[in-house]
Amino acid sequence: MISLGERNNAAQPMEMESLRPAAPRSKPSFSMLVQQLWTLIKLYMEYYPKITAFLFFCVIGVIMSFLVPNFRRPVMRNRLQHDYAHISKHYSFQASQIDHWCLWGGDDQCTCLDFTEPESNSHLNGWLKAHEANKKYVEDAVAKQSSYKPFDVVFVGDEMVEKMGGKQLGMTNGESQQVGSLFKTMFEAGDFGWDVLYLGIAGDQTSNILWRLQHGELPKYLSASIYWLWAGSNDLRQGYCSEEATVLGILNTAEYLSWHDPDAVVVIMGMLPFSTHDGVLTESSTSRFFGSKAKSVEKAKKRYHFWPSIEAVNKELEDFCTNHTQMIYFDASHLFIGNMGNQYHKQQSLHLMQELMTDFVHPSVKGYQLLADLIQNEVKRIILDDDEDNDVEEKQSD
Repeated sequence: MISLGERNNAAQPMEMESLRPAAPRSKPSFSMLVQQLWTLIKLYMEYYPKITAFLFFCVIGVIMSFLVPNFRRPVMRNRLQHDYAHISKHYSFQASQIDHWCLWGGDDQCTCLDFTEPESNSHLNGWLKAHEANKKYVEDAVAKQSSYKPFDVVFVGDEMVEKMGGKQLGMTNGESQQVGSLFKTMFEAGDFGWDVLYLGIAGDQTSNILWRLQHGELPKYLSASIYWLWAGSNDLRQGYCSEEATVLGILNTAEYLSWHDPDAVVVIMGMLPFSTHDGVLTESSTSRFFGSKAKSVEKAKKRYHFWPSIEAVNKELEDFCTNHTQMIYFDASHLFIGNMGNQYHKQQSLHLMQELMTDFVHPSVKGYQLLADLIQNEVKRIILDDDEDNDVEEKQSD
């Protein structure tokens, strides 16, 4: 027989054991969760095969909707399919050679005008009136010239040139008046007293410029020592023309000027940089890696950096001028470009100087001041022939 005391002693360890906290349950491992999920899926497939098949194809469709755009044709940049540096002069440009008219490939997703078919820009409010004003401006200026003396410089282009003459779409405003006064002082009323014309209208692509020249702004009796062509920005920025189409549009216009006045020098001014990214000209390494392919044209337009395309166009223009007499290339891009940083660190990406290009597209009054100095020096160099660089006579002798 077990005494009462012995029973109490035997029960005590059991009671103490029951008072101990239970050991925590271990969390299921990842592999166990995957196994359980796979078992659940197999059961679902076995009992609901049709619904499972439908869900499977839905998931595949969603995945493909994200993957397929990344395999589309990438954004095309700097694709100049032909070398135009040695192109023969006078209308030997062939539009059929162009691989694609639009900046992102193809021919239909842009408003690039055919440079071989001059076209008016009369749909733009005030454009036709500005064109008629330019024709009258030329007639009056020629009438004032003694014995139809050649003009020293005729500037031809878009809004950049129009502002040099003090106007914007045929109208005057505060900024255009300042710029016009600046060029008048430096070129017409300065020490040299040059005879100058400014034939530009805002918004023009090269096709529009050529139309204006052929319809009264460049009459047969007008002659000049220098024709200064500054164009192409609207082809690239507004028309979204490919680099190749932009180059040919500029060269075709330059060739028309040369054909009109064979003894004159034609200066082709390189396109100035512009930006749609708050002055940033070049892509960061991150954006190049993650955003190198456009899912749509609209998205490509928003994130496209134009500076590499501008560089490609300018390089081709420079090569063309090097290989042709009476042609001179002029570049002032360096005036407007800088690096952000301090004495300890400079960013690799290039930026436009906002003081010189307030809207990151058109030069400010300060930008025009610096630009006018460079242009004046180049005009003086050509007219006075006081520099051997880009010397027309030297290229003719070669």
